[in-house]
Amino acid sequence: MKKVYIFNVCVLLVIFLTAGVIVRPQSDSKIMEDQIYSRIEILNRYYDGTWDFDKTRSALEKVETGSLLKTDTALMKDYEYTDIEQVTEYEVRMISCRTTRYGILKGKAEIVYLMRGNQGKQKETHRYLFTAEKEKKKIRLTQMKIL
Repeated sequence: MKKVYIFNVCVLLVIFLTAGVIVRPQSDSKIMEDQIYSRIEILNRYYDGTWDFDKTRSALEKVETGSLLKTDTALMKDYEYTDIEQVTEYEVRMISCRTTRYGILKGKAEIVYLMRGNQGKQKETHRYLFTAEKEKKKIRLTQMKIL
């Protein structure tokens, strides 16, 4: 009986320790990387014709706000009926990310794009300075500038 009790306690300990590791919150850097991936994916769906303007704007409002949202929606209107290079593959590398005491995230990211257009395939790499705001439990991009 004593062995069964010890075994049950050990099993419960392993379960609780494993659950603590699994439930660990994501770092701000990982959240920002996910937000940048989401933004690229949303804009790709608009420019390849999968999504319309309203659906794209609604999706963008979940990952960005402020001047970045205004700029993206203005560019969407400008490029709506043009042929621009389609991003077929991309990779986001976080260079740095920190949170200020005012709840603003600042950092640098490098994005490698593989694009397909009229001139064939093309690879471009850009470094960006980004900022984001923490609102309650949401983090949304507010700025992305090419360095």
